[in-house]
Amino acid sequence: MDFVHGLPRSQRGHDSIWVIVDRLTKVAHFIPNKRDDSVETLAKLYVEQIVRLHGVPRSIVSDRDGRFTSKDWRLVHQMLGTKLAFSTAFHPQTDGQTERTNRTMEDMLRMCALDFGKNWEEHLVMHRNVEFTVGDWVYLKIKLFKGVSRIRRLKKLSPRYLGPFEVVERVWEAAYRLALSSELSGLHDVFHISVLRKAVKDPAQVIDSDRVPVEYGLTTKVKPIRIEGRAEKQLRNKVIGMVKVRWDNCGREELTWEREQTMQAEFPELFS
Repeated sequence: MDFVHGLPRSQRGHDSIWVIVDRLTKVAHFIPNKRDDSVETLAKLYVEQIVRLHGVPRSIVSDRDGRFTSKDWRLVHQMLGTKLAFSTAFHPQTDGQTERTNRTMEDMLRMCALDFGKNWEEHLVMHRNVEFTVGDWVYLKIKLFKGVSRIRRLKKLSPRYLGPFEVVERVWEAAYRLALSSELSGLHDVFHISVLRKAVKDPAQVIDSDRVPVEYGLTTKVKPIRIEGRAEKQLRNKVIGMVKVRWDNCGREELTWEREQTMQAEFPELFS
């Protein structure tokens, strides 16, 4: 847990946000408060917003804010049976996931500051909690798996997800069981919600999940089919011969410009 200070005072008088992130499910809570709120006020908010929903945590990681290290705060958690862990000075990475959540939230608030003004507090509750139900279709992040990626390189416009796959069971609030295709039968079929993206199923837009051996650097071997054209590239002191190559990229054809000298050395059969 951590605080974000220095916000414009809202219509309810709040100028800070108390950020609390569940280490297991990654669920984040954004609780508006005042910078000078007492430990008693924070303890009441903590019980109403966190304990009521999730129960009493076993441990809490936070920085050394004066309220977190106070005798009253320690006494509250001693009674609840929660262990308190504090980061050392100038080492915010101890509570890294909360720091990253803070950074993302601050960026979003800054982008919308002119629109929100003093109403920023009203928009905190509008963040979307992602949930799926049995029967939904989802995409699965590709970079999780070696031997599954079927793209030559993970370029900017290359697909980043496999699927879609059907959700067959909600194992717990942040994990779902999927009906995987036969090509992925060797994988465990339960996935965290962070690697899933909801899909509006369209049979005409299914991304194939053919098994292709992935090499170092997330690359795969592709075969050149033929030379489609030639050109010369003028540099300062020399001219480089270029060839337009048609590739067989896992069942899909692609065209790229390559150095003629390199292609002759690696694929002499194209020039015979």
